[in-house]
Amino acid sequence: MTATDPHDERRVADALDLRFERADVVPRVVVRWAIGLGLVSVVTGAVCVWLLVFLRGREEARDPPRPALYFSAEQRQPQGVRLQSKPFLDLQTLHEQEREVLQTYGWVDPAAGVVRIPIDQAMRLYVERQAAAAGPAAAPAGTGEGRVPTDSAPVPPPALSPSPTVSPSGDHP
Repeated sequence: MTATDPHDERRVADALDLRFERADVVPRVVVRWAIGLGLVSVVTGAVCVWLLVFLRGREEARDPPRPALYFSAEQRQPQGVRLQSKPFLDLQTLHEQEREVLQTYGWVDPAAGVVRIPIDQAMRLYVERQAAAAGPAAAPAGTGEGRVPTDSAPVPPPALSPSPTVSPSGDHP
């Protein structure tokens, strides 16, 4: 190979002025940038927190003073409708109260002499009174209970109540 060889690498590199990197990353520069970005982040965060505290204090200074009841130890409840905090417990309590009213004796109106009796006994007394009012013909033999009417009025005996006569063809007389 001679100096006039067109494929000589030195000659081509000198003609094109090619250069190569000696190192990919300079650690000193990366560390400097990281420290700089960290300082900028800390300073920016500190300015934001200071601004938040400053503006909050400024807004609170403009608010009207709170009433004395706000600082009392006793928490007062506003009047009006309340939401149930324990609905299943409330329902259980309601059922117990209803059961007590339906299964015990008690006064409804003491001045008027009105009392309540257990519902089972009230139904039994009602049926007995209806059977007694209907007479012995309406009561089935051996049971002591008559038919149960749909209203609370006494049922007249069958002999006294006029019944319409219906012919077998379904025509009225």
